[in-house]
Amino acid sequence: MSQISPGRLEVWIYKFLLGTLPKEKTKLLKEELGRRNKENLIFSALERKLLAAFTINRPTRKYLAELIDDWEKRNWGD
Repeated sequence: MSQISPGRLEVWIYKFLLGTLPKEKTKLLKEELGRRNKENLIFSALERKLLAAFTINRPTRKYLAELIDDWEKRNWGD
């Protein structure tokens, strides 16, 4: 698999969050995040949260929402 440019990766993450990223690109996004993680190239908290949500056996968006809620509570006490 070839690398996905950082800009395209960002767009795909946003589209995934909006529920508009096609399944084939969602698979590529998951693979790219896995590759970037192995190569220690993930610097974004959102990318880490999304990778975590992809790797657990639960609905991805629901778990990602829980991770982001927890992130907000820990950092800003909301």
